[in-house]
Amino acid sequence: MPNMQGGIKKAAGAATPVAVESKADRGSHEWMRCYYDAWNRRDWEWIGAMLAPDVEWTNAARDERIKGASAVLASFRGVIEGFPSAMIELRSVHVAGNVIVAECAIRTGQEPTAARSAAFCEIVELKSGRCVRGSTYADSVRLLMDMSEKPAAA
Repeated sequence: MPNMQGGIKKAAGAATPVAVESKADRGSHEWMRCYYDAWNRRDWEWIGAMLAPDVEWTNAARDERIKGASAVLASFRGVIEGFPSAMIELRSVHVAGNVIVAECAIRTGQEPTAARSAAFCEIVELKSGRCVRGSTYADSVRLLMDMSEKPAAA
């Protein structure tokens, strides 16, 4: 598992990651990289450690509001079930205090050339190195269409 400065790190001898204070924008960037790396590994335990127990998550496209780490993780897992090879590509990170905006794309398939145009944005608010609030903004129909398309033969 990744070790980073600020955000989440694995404590010596600990079985699971623990939250630590973010110190600067670099820590926020690393927090997001760590989060999407765990997502791409489907490491739900790691992601759960990055969430506050009472985290609130909103999915604007589905008009869905979820509260609690277990419920948020169940939602994340449900979203990805239909696309087991989908990987998230972090394109850019913007930091404003304890709020982070991540611009992302979905890659379907293992080859780097398999990147699709499916894009989304997530906003997370951190407190003591854990996400206390998150929001996903995406055109769900476009995401599903792009992720379902087969890449054109070369």
